[in-house]
Amino acid sequence: MHAKKLIITLSCFVLFCFAQMTFAAPQLAVDGLYNHGFFAGLMFGYVDPHNDTIHYFNDDGFLSPSFSRKIGTRIYAGYSWNDFYAAELGYNWLIHASSGSSHTSLSGFDILGKFTLPINIYFSAFAKGGFAYMNQDFKNVNSAGATIYRKDNSRVLLTVAGGGEFHVTSQFAVQALITHMFGRNGIDSIDIYGVGAQYTF
Repeated sequence: MHAKKLIITLSCFVLFCFAQMTFAAPQLAVDGLYNHGFFAGLMFGYVDPHNDTIHYFNDDGFLSPSFSRKIGTRIYAGYSWNDFYAAELGYNWLIHASSGSSHTSLSGFDILGKFTLPINIYFSAFAKGGFAYMNQDFKNVNSAGATIYRKDNSRVLLTVAGGGEFHVTSQFAVQALITHMFGRNGIDSIDIYGVGAQYTF
């Protein structure tokens, strides 16, 4: 249900953006509201899994450790061609969970396209879409903390996001956004409610 609502919301937002761009693009392209070129950013967010546990299949069956951390981080860099289009490459540290001697984490790279709808010199809305290559690492440790069993589960996950930006200057902006990663083959779907900052060089 969460995924369907998010897909519908983001789809409507993207359609709205493209419809507005048809009328706004000529004027905004002349104005050049924001700086273009290479940029870098940092995001922090609350990670909301669609299940209360993260499931990992190993040789002994399914393990469901409880979450011990729900704060995720993403660091990224990219390039913007104009006020509307950009591409990003990022790295995500999303989940660490544990249950007794069992520990699991979720992290990985993503590549996203970004479409921005400038509203005025200060505010803009945006939508992102692409793929994340996420690795779920599982391990058992002994009483001394040494790893006695380890296994990885890597998957490519469809990723979408939407949010807004406040441009403090033409180079520096703060953001708020919602990101959804569609789970598959042992990795659950998750939502990330994030805030962050971006600087264009």
